[in-house]
Order: sequence, then structure tokens, then C-alpha cells
Amino acid sequence: MYKKIIVFFLISYSAVVFGQVGIGTENPRGTFHIDVAQNNNATGAPTAAQQTDDVIVLPNGNIGIGTTSPSNKLHVAAPANPVKIEGITQDNDAPISTNYDLTVRDDGTLKKLTLPTTPSVPGNYTKLVAMAGFSSSSSTYISATYSTYSMYRISFPTTRYDPTGTYNTSTGVFTAPAAGYYLFECVLLLYNPNNINYTSTVLQLGISKPNEANFPNNVSSFAIVNSQFGSSKASNYPIVLPFSGVLKLQQSDQVAFGSRFLNTTNMTLNVEALSYDRTTTSYMNIIYLGNDN
Repeated sequence: MYKKIIVFFLISYSAVVFGQVGIGTENPRGTFHIDVAQNNNATGAPTAAQQTDDVIVLPNGNIGIGTTSPSNKLHVAAPANPVKIEGITQDNDAPISTNYDLTVRDDGTLKKLTLPTTPSVPGNYTKLVAMAGFSSSSSTYISATYSTYSMYRISFPTTRYDPTGTYNTSTGVFTAPAAGYYLFECVLLLYNPNNINYTSTVLQLGISKPNEANFPNNVSSFAIVNSQFGSSKASNYPIVLPFSGVLKLQQSDQVAFGSRFLNTTNMTLNVEALSYDRTTTSYMNIIYLGNDN
């Protein structure tokens, strides 16, 4: 009985005076130290292999698992897959105003990364900015004005994706939300109701120069243009016009898709006459590729 009291007194005295408690070790390396395998050295620091089963709390509050020298408030060291969390549920109680992502840095620390809602970061950051097309009732795809040199602005009236309102479906003008390189893609599938042979006719599809979206009376207002012979031979053949190009824009620059030598009389959106669907066969995409600054 007296021996038990003495042992208890010595443990309590050691914990109070020296501020260290060791379980499974007589050589605690922190305020609280557990050596599960009881394989640590009697003196000095345990080896890396001996620390793999250790749990420690340092005087500064850092907790180490698998290490006796934690550098963060929680430091887990293991050869692979050191952390597993189960039972995480989705929080639907309140709307999320800012997008966040949890990322692991090269040094193993966890960081909260704010995801931009617009492509405003430099570097290789690819993001879909806008998608637009036509509805089943759409009949007009080129403007009635800017017809000098047979040039017309193309407008896609139905938005498919445009979270920041960069594309004006009424005017067909795109406003760059950030400086950088943009990939413009456009496909028009048109119907030839008047049985005209367009295989020897050059048709053009392109993007205007920045801030020349009104297409002034000069063909040089095209920044990028694709010219090709029409693919339609008769009314039972569609006219297929694809376009893609990369353009560097500054923030707030404005551009628009444009065409030359197209007309709505002999080239209509009524591709349903050929068993196609105008809502899926004609569209435009704008993708932000990043910035080199």
C-alpha cells in the first residue's frame, strides 16, 4: 500500500515539477508523450522508425502523430495516406457566397484556396466563359445592319452558359472579363431552301478586332477570319460553316462573331427540313485560356 502511494506521488510530482507525462516511455519528449510500441530509446530522441507509433503534445500545443517534433498544430507523419476522414456531409443549410477548395501544398500543409468566379487569374487557367446557341423558334442569326461589303454580325440569342453576363444575346457582343487569351469557337449549320450550288462560293466566318464589333465599312475589321467554299450542292445538303481562333484581349475589350457573303434568304436556320436540330447543331463557345503576364 505504501509502495503504491509512493509511486503515485512520484508520478504526480514528476508531472507537476517537470511538466512531462510519458506512457510507454521513460523518456517523454514533450508535455504528453505516448510510445505505443514502447520501443523508444531510454535517452535522446527516438529514431524516425521508432516515432511511427508515437503520439506527442509539445508545450506550444502542437500535436504530433508519427513524429515527436510536430511543426504545426496537428502534424501527421506516415509513409502514405496519413489522414482519413469519414462521415463528411454536405451543408445545404445556407447558400455559399464564395467558392473554396481545399488543397495540399508540397510541404504537406493544407490551405483553403479561393476559386475565382471569373477568369481573373493569370497563368494557365482554362475556364469556359460563355456558351450560346439558338432556340427551336430562332429564325435570324445575322444582323440586318453593317451590310457594306456583305458583312454581318452574328448573334446567338439563347444563352447556354454565361454566369457573369459576358455575352450580350441582343447585340452579339462579347465583353472580356479579364485580360488574356480567349478561344472562340463557332459552328453554323444552315439550310439551302432554294437549291443553290454553293460549292464554288467563298463564305467567311470570323471574329472582329477588339472594340470593332460594329464592323465598320472595311473588311479589315476582322481580326481572325476563316474562308471556305460552301459545302451545299442542293437543298438536300446542309451548309456547314465552322470557325475557331485564339485572340488576346484586354479586360473590357469587346468583340463579336461576324460573317461575309451570308444571307438569310438562301441560308436559313431551318435545318429541321434535313432532320437536324438547330438547337444543337449551331452554337458558339468562348473559353479563357490564361494570361502570360
